[in-house]
Amino acid sequence: MHHHHFGITTLFTAAVLTVGTLATTTITYAEDAPATTAPADHPSQQEMMAQYMTFAQPGPEHAALAKMAGTFTAEGTNFCDPVNGPQSFTGTQTSTMILGDRFLQCDYDAEMMGMPFQGFGLTGYDNVKKQFINLWADTMGTMWMPSTGTANDDMTVFTFIGSYDDPVMGMTITMRQVITFIDDDHHRFDMFGPSPTGDGTESKMMEIHYTRQK
Repeated sequence: MHHHHFGITTLFTAAVLTVGTLATTTITYAEDAPATTAPADHPSQQEMMAQYMTFAQPGPEHAALAKMAGTFTAEGTNFCDPVNGPQSFTGTQTSTMILGDRFLQCDYDAEMMGMPFQGFGLTGYDNVKKQFINLWADTMGTMWMPSTGTANDDMTVFTFIGSYDDPVMGMTITMRQVITFIDDDHHRFDMFGPSPTGDGTESKMMEIHYTRQK
């Protein structure tokens, strides 16, 4: 995944360049432009780098996500088919904490609606924006679905709001996803979306129960 490595290198380089530039007492924007002096009370280069490193450290929010690391059996119900009614499915989800316990990488395999289904997710917590973040992609499309989320005080219930552009409906669809921890070996996923009646209400689209494999 060269994209990920390049992105990390770019972010780190940008931080170093920013620190180096702001810590310089004079900045010349063009060859003949007058020099601009930085404020006398500006943080030192060492202080700024220390701040960057603080924001880069995983915290309790990342530790909470780590509880979902492991291999889980998934038993779910799809409520999206108004003609045939709810459909059950099973699958396997394998999740691993990556990048120094900063992100939870999820690989999902199942069979849905009689077809093989694979999904990939990446979940983290943004220390700067103070919100959970998620990217999801699967074999039902060629797009990402980005989401942002919050958690309750004891971080046992996570609520994410995301959206994607529906290629058939020609509109942006907003989804609400809720992850509920039951115990260390069990959690539940509920997904809600626009009601098929088109009345602007929300309806449950999917429910999945995860049990850790031992």
